[in-house]
Amino acid sequence: MKKKLSTLSTATDVFEAFGGPHKVAEVTGANIKAVRNWYGMFDAFPSNTYAIMISELNARGYTAPEYLWKMRGYRKPSRRAAA
Repeated sequence: MKKKLSTLSTATDVFEAFGGPHKVAEVTGANIKAVRNWYGMFDAFPSNTYAIMISELNARGYTAPEYLWKMRGYRKPSRRAAA
């Protein structure tokens, strides 16, 4: 039986699951300055990092919603719609 993955709902949660910006840079092959922008300014990841990051998250027992990668067609659910 497969273990259920824990869902991370924010970019901050994803950064913590990886162990910080340097680990995210290592996994994605991105420049640390760019990674810090994802964390500090955008609170999201580039769409071209989705496959590698979600695979690594799954290996660590996590998953995260597609909207954290700012892909077209995926929007963060509004709080009003959830109520």
